Amino acid sequence: MEELRQAMRGLRRGTLYESLVLLLVGILFLIYPESSGTIICYVVGAIVCLWGLIRVIVYFRADRLVAFGSFGLVQGAALLAVGIFVLVRPEVLAGVLTSVFGILLIIDGVLKMQHAISLARIRASGWWAVGLAAVVTAALGVVVLANPFKTAVTLMIFAGAALIVGSVLDLLTLAYVSRSVKAAKNAAEQLNSARERMKNAVDTDYRDADK
Repeated sequence: MEELRQAMRGLRRGTLYESLVLLLVGILFLIYPESSGTIICYVVGAIVCLWGLIRVIVYFRADRLVAFGSFGLVQGAALLAVGIFVLVRPEVLAGVLTSVFGILLIIDGVLKMQHAISLARIRASGWWAVGLAAVVTAALGVVVLANPFKTAVTLMIFAGAALIVGSVLDLLTLAYVSRSVKAAKNAAEQLNSARERMKNAVDTDYRDADK
């Protein structure tokens, strides 16, 4: 039971952070459809550079024997190179940025469908709503990938709206899954408690009969 509680805590935290990030990206796409891609690329490049720099610093500050079997220097240098490239040529990443978010939406939809199946297995009443949210999220991702729009600005606006919808559905799904798991856990605890009381009552009857 403690493992389940820790797993749910980690799931809630990870989903919450991911949803907030995607929500901010979606709002950015809606407000600045022409320049948001470049802004995000600069942010990504800076983060990757910082990550690479940290890896290099950790490598040189590590114990010699520990550093001997580590690939931290190579990884850090590679991350720095990628980050600098993105900062110098942001248009390269910007060209595939919407496709990346489309794929993320599809993956998110698949994860929601897994939650719906899990809820159905524990007979939660609203599992179909989570399944519907999964279909909607995946469908939005497919549209973003297919890009049926005539201009890049229209695609960015649609992608922003899709990310916002997906993020809101994520938060609603997370809240419902958490509530359903908690209800199932409480029901299991009550059932175990009832079984224990019944067992104790039977044991008491046997002792009384022996007397």
